[in-house]
Amino acid sequence: MSNTPTNQPATQNPNEPPSKRQRTKPAPRVTRENQLADAALHLAEQNWILGGAVCLRNEVTPALLRRRTGGGTPLDCFQKLVDPVVDLLLQIFNSNLDKMNNGLRRANKAEFFHWYATEMRRENTYANHLHNSREHMRYIKEKYGPIKKMGFQRFEDMLLAFRPQLEEVKLLGQRLTVSFQTQLTSVSLLLIDELVSAYQPSAAVKTIAEQTGEPIPRKPHPDGVEVLLGATFVSGHPKNTLRLPYLTHIIPHLSTGDSAPQDVLRQVVETWPLLPHPHYVGDAAFGSAQILDIIRQHGGVGTFSISTNLWPQLWQALSFNLPIDHFRVALQQQSGIVASIHSLHMTTDATKKTVQKLLSTGFTMTPAQAPLPQAALAPAVQPSPAIPAEQGAPVIPVYTEEDLGHKKVDELKAICQQFNIHYGKNKVSYVEHIMQCVWAQHRGEAQLNTMKLLRDFFLRDPATMHQFYKENCNLVNLVARKWNTVDHHAMQCETKMALGLLRLVVYNAWVGMSIITGIDWREFRELLATQLAAFV
Repeated sequence: MSNTPTNQPATQNPNEPPSKRQRTKPAPRVTRENQLADAALHLAEQNWILGGAVCLRNEVTPALLRRRTGGGTPLDCFQKLVDPVVDLLLQIFNSNLDKMNNGLRRANKAEFFHWYATEMRRENTYANHLHNSREHMRYIKEKYGPIKKMGFQRFEDMLLAFRPQLEEVKLLGQRLTVSFQTQLTSVSLLLIDELVSAYQPSAAVKTIAEQTGEPIPRKPHPDGVEVLLGATFVSGHPKNTLRLPYLTHIIPHLSTGDSAPQDVLRQVVETWPLLPHPHYVGDAAFGSAQILDIIRQHGGVGTFSISTNLWPQLWQALSFNLPIDHFRVALQQQSGIVASIHSLHMTTDATKKTVQKLLSTGFTMTPAQAPLPQAALAPAVQPSPAIPAEQGAPVIPVYTEEDLGHKKVDELKAICQQFNIHYGKNKVSYVEHIMQCVWAQHRGEAQLNTMKLLRDFFLRDPATMHQFYKENCNLVNLVARKWNTVDHHAMQCETKMALGLLRLVVYNAWVGMSIITGIDWREFRELLATQLAAFV
């Protein structure tokens, strides 16, 4: 008698084919026609219509500064911007000087100017052979001459005292923002972007920051103290450049979560003092449909680069069969948002392409297809697959819910009978069934039109929206080029950030004078340091 259990399944012979139960059906093959149909259906369902030419709604012109902003000497231009924060700067100095060595001499405005003149000269002459602070100060004294009552020890004491609390840095940024905006009379474009100052703290500084509960306010990578900046542009002097960025906002990043990009932009829009609102521009960190809606509610428009994670089906549809050096645009009728995708060669590999995606309410678009009827834009319920019209059946008119609501049940029943629509149990269900049929028939027509356009309709460069974005998305980067031509080597991150904010004041003062005289950035800094050193 066998000891083998009778309920043990028989072993499958490896030479035999698998049973039908073990076989799996292959995944359906996705063809380009399937992809095309899916893309067209998505555009139709989300109320997007493909378009031809786009043009800017309102012309973007250079911002206008008050005439007195750039008048006078470099010191005059600097004082107009820094005077509203001098009391706060002296408070920072003196509160810390009072705690040092049983109290040191308190600083006044003249001494602050003398100290900052020395700091600017340190920035202007910083080099690898001048890492030692005392040798560096000796070099500055030999080159520029001494400044009364500003020797090495006094300068070092004031540098150590210039360590604001994080709340004071925030207040400094707010006051400078108001000071910068006061000099403006008209702004038609405003970019929001980030400026990162290199900062690598030592292990000891990190440990102290963690123990005291004051985290180092920097970006999540090794080299960043971050400040979010708003910038517009003004007409430059003809001998230098036609456009110069001018800063409108300073928003320091002080702690985790205090400067989420979209929250910052919302704050900028809600507190903007000049009317009408400008054309807002930003990169993918700031761009979203919600932000465009907030800007619209305040009477402005915006253009933003968009991440692929936002509306991926839209970008997949618009990029279908799109060759390099071409673009495609679409308009969402209800929101007025124009979406544009541009196909480009990758800079590292000419055989591959990349795409840039933009959303904007600042452009108008000429449709390449007829807009959808208004009644088909927002169906009451999702369409049923059982209600498409039969071949040769009459096309149902574009009824609206309001139209149907005024009809009697007998009239609704007659419409259902005429167009082969299922009857309803009551008036509400009759209206739903009729609207489903309206949606299905007219949306099906829109899908077919969209499929034809996606197959072979695209526009060749130049891409208007993308050119506009390219011309204006780098205003803060241009500021950073000037800002980074000088260096400082402060040890505390709060000191480094505060000195960075003062350098932005110097930058805006230079812009105010440069548009009139064409003075060079380094020449302006040298003259300003000389005049600050002589201030009484």
